[in-house]
Amino acid sequence: GSLADQALEYYNRHHDQRMLAWCHIARGVYLAYQLEKYDESIQELKLAEELAMPLHDRVLKYYICQYVGQSNHLIQNYERALKYALQVIDYCKTLSDTSKLVIGLNNLATAYALASIANGDKSLMDSAALNIRRCIPLMDYMDNHSPGKPFIYGTISSSFLAEDKIDSAMYFAKKSMQVRPTYL
Repeated sequence: GSLADQALEYYNRHHDQRMLAWCHIARGVYLAYQLEKYDESIQELKLAEELAMPLHDRVLKYYICQYVGQSNHLIQNYERALKYALQVIDYCKTLSDTSKLVIGLNNLATAYALASIANGDKSLMDSAALNIRRCIPLMDYMDNHSPGKPFIYGTISSSFLAEDKIDSAMYFAKKSMQVRPTYL
């Protein structure tokens, strides 16, 4: 917390808008994941978003959308989480980073599923299944050390389980355990 505050002060004094935005991201992530202050996290991330708007840094904008979406997910604002998950996919398409795209698709599928449950709109569950299945051919491009890989395999497994496709669900559950045996 205090390091982020010092960095914010430094970059504010030196008018470095890009680094100031990154500092707001760091502070927002700290507020969300260390202090569980999600509303404050979103405010901090929105400051980063405002600073990033005129910049041409797609990686910066990707991370802002990623973390704003996750914070909204944690406070159960699923419509807003879905909005940011869609923006993440837009940035992923321009970044040519398969790992980011797979994580983005997983988050989009989760956002659709949770919005479906919250709104009672079953058609969103079809979008959730479609997006998580889009990850399957891309999984081999993800590093096995990626912390998200076993989780994404687990999500794929769950999507097949929801459709009573037990063999496919077991296949992806095993893939998850091959990456990290203690995940499931």
